[in-house]
Amino acid sequence: MPEAYLEKELADHLETLGYGKVEGVGVRKPTIFWGEQPPEPQKCITVIEEQGGPPQDVIGQTYSVTILVRDTEYKLARETMQSIYRALHGEQGILSTIKVARITADSQPLNLGVDGGSNDSLQQTYTVVAKNTVLP
Repeated sequence: MPEAYLEKELADHLETLGYGKVEGVGVRKPTIFWGEQPPEPQKCITVIEEQGGPPQDVIGQTYSVTILVRDTEYKLARETMQSIYRALHGEQGILSTIKVARITADSQPLNLGVDGGSNDSLQQTYTVVAKNTVLP
C-alpha cells in the first residue's frame, strides 16, 4: 500500500472511536498498538496487517487485518471484541488517507486462551477492500 499503513490507520480509527490511545511519540500509557502486540499492558488492542489478496474486480486491493484484544478477564476481552465488530463490520469511507470500500469480519472471535501474565486474549480477522486511490 503506497505510503500508508492500513494497520496504523485502523489503530488511529479505533482511537477516534474511543477504544484507547495509540502508541506513538509523547503518548503515555498507550492501549492500542499496531504491527506487534507488546507483553504489556494487560488491557490492550493490537491491529496487525496480514498478507492481502488479489484485487477485487475494479474496486481495489484487499487486505487481511487481524485484531487482537487482551484483557484481565475473558468476559471483558469478549465485550471489547464485540464492540469493535459492531463498529467496523460493514464500514465504508475514508480512514486517514485510505478510501475503504468495505470492511467485513472473516471469522468469529477466536479465543487464544490465557497468556503467561494470566490475561485472556481473543483475535478476529477482517478483510478490508481499499479503493484504488490513496489520498494525499
